[in-house]
Amino acid sequence: MFLLQLRTYFCIDDEVSESGWPPRFSHEHLKEVVITGIRGHSSEIEIAIYLMRNATALEKMTIDPSAKVYLGKGKWDHEDVLGNWSKEGREKVHKLLNQEANSSAVELLIK
Repeated sequence: MFLLQLRTYFCIDDEVSESGWPPRFSHEHLKEVVITGIRGHSSEIEIAIYLMRNATALEKMTIDPSAKVYLGKGKWDHEDVLGNWSKEGREKVHKLLNQEANSSAVELLIK
């Protein structure tokens, strides 16, 4: 199984837009994506939408606002370094990603 884990960091917030997106490329082996540290910024949502549209074998995507941190020796932990994500950020993520997931067969889990 191919799993991609992304941790997001602070980024500038603009509106979600498809202009300037990378060229369409089919990712045929990626089955699961976990994005941690998400706050609802447009660039975070855009990468999630891009992966839903281009990872043809994608079965599951998990969005988690807590940051996954590597402790060493194969051990991981979660920490909420930025506090709870805003109600506005959560609603934006739910609206845009659920809309995209409904048009695909991807199981979407937003924590």
